Amino acid sequence: MKKLTVLPEGTEDILFEKCISKRAIENKLENVFVEGGFSEIITPSFEYYDVFNIGKLEAFENAYKFTGSTNRLMSLRTDSTAPIARAISARFKNNNTEIKLYYKQNVFRANASYSGKMNETTQCGVECIGKTGVDNDVYVITLAINALKEVIGNDFKLEISHAGIFNSLIKQSGLSDDDVKTVSEYIASKNIPALNNFNFSDENKKIFTMLPMLFGGNDVLNTAKNLFGDNYSEANSHITYLNEIYSKLSEQNLHEYIMFDLGLVSDFDYYTGIIFRAYTGGCGHCVLSGGRYDTLLSKFGKDAPALGFAIDADAVLNNKESYLSNDKPIRIALTKGRLEKDTLALFEKSGISSEELKNKGRKLMLTTDDKKIEILIAKANDVITYVEHGVCDLGFVGRDTIMEHDCNFYEIADLGFGKCRFALAGKKGKDIYSGFDKKVIATKYPSVAKNFFADKGLDIEIIKIDGSVEVAPILELADAIVDLVETGSTLKANGLEVYEDICDISARIIANPASIKLKKSKVTEFLDRVKI
Repeated sequence: MKKLTVLPEGTEDILFEKCISKRAIENKLENVFVEGGFSEIITPSFEYYDVFNIGKLEAFENAYKFTGSTNRLMSLRTDSTAPIARAISARFKNNNTEIKLYYKQNVFRANASYSGKMNETTQCGVECIGKTGVDNDVYVITLAINALKEVIGNDFKLEISHAGIFNSLIKQSGLSDDDVKTVSEYIASKNIPALNNFNFSDENKKIFTMLPMLFGGNDVLNTAKNLFGDNYSEANSHITYLNEIYSKLSEQNLHEYIMFDLGLVSDFDYYTGIIFRAYTGGCGHCVLSGGRYDTLLSKFGKDAPALGFAIDADAVLNNKESYLSNDKPIRIALTKGRLEKDTLALFEKSGISSEELKNKGRKLMLTTDDKKIEILIAKANDVITYVEHGVCDLGFVGRDTIMEHDCNFYEIADLGFGKCRFALAGKKGKDIYSGFDKKVIATKYPSVAKNFFADKGLDIEIIKIDGSVEVAPILELADAIVDLVETGSTLKANGLEVYEDICDISARIIANPASIKLKKSKVTEFLDRVKI
């Protein structure tokens, strides 16, 4: 019999002091919202799935879905904005007055197993419906800053962008719908190597490869205007709008909390105007997100502009001592083994010396001689985990490991070493695509194999092998393998051959989103030193 005391993954019981602290955070935020003239709304914990499936479908693939008594598909609340838009459209269809609402309620999202992420979290936020214009945008951003000051203090940065910048650039690019989807994913993840290798036209290449790194102080607005030039007047008009917002926030002495990221692409495609996120030094992901969504309510039958934001109360609660602030050394998670040796050679070539790294013995945490860089030696999968959770700023890891994980980090540079390739291989002379039987594929990389065959529209069975995967087709456990190939000598020695190359692999630098924003100067200095 299973233990009834064990909780589902991603949930927790909150007791005693921690419970008191969480309620205190919620109450402080509620006080800010009430003083701002907002009234509370509570929406159901579950709704018809169609309510949430109004933006990008991918944003809601992690929803908890079930069927109701009428067999209609339902979903637990994945966010609060869409349900509130539904409620306002139903209750205030012909009412054109301003509506200001706040909420504090739980949202439910099924994260990957063993990711260390909570599947049930508390959001506290506001929705301001019925007004538009720069003054309203400044008002809501000011409210967000004041709310964060109440529960965090001054250790945070709020980054702003405008959804119209990317949308207008895409509109003029001439890219196909499939290419738009791919490019938006690359820009959102700051995947610089992928953008550099993408088949852009000469006119588009410079803009789309530079856009992800246009973040920082208000100086990036001028940089963007110079980059866009006279050919992108619509994008430049949004830059001018952001400058106006910055000026008005500066008049309130709030500019110290503000930064910009013009490569900010949201998971929700209902945003039409400003979009913003906030980061703090003790959390590896954003603690606040929001934006303007002037067309969302029309999907529910009410034509009204709206703007709002949500604060992750649990992220604020679990906010640790600041280790991502700019006064801390850069912390790098480095994959042990061959990449470790290649990285050491790169450091030495760049004038970065570390006697501890050269003679580490059994030490796992090391520093460079100038104390500017801390280095953690770890397995490849762990490098990604440490970077995603923000305990390391940067990670040096192979692209093979990156492709196998769907994680929240930026892929900012190709190191140019550790080169090999993913390939489909098997017994010599065999046609893997012939016949009508379902093929069996053995691999250490099930996600890579699954995605490769899904793109071909082929159904396969995957067997995960952790050791010498080449043995699987020899013993006829599998029809073929998906594996890393460097010279092909192991395949040849065992009577196997490459059927098809999948993609090239090399070592990459990944970055935690909060780290790269809060430590931009140090990250940039490091990348300049290693000439990336």
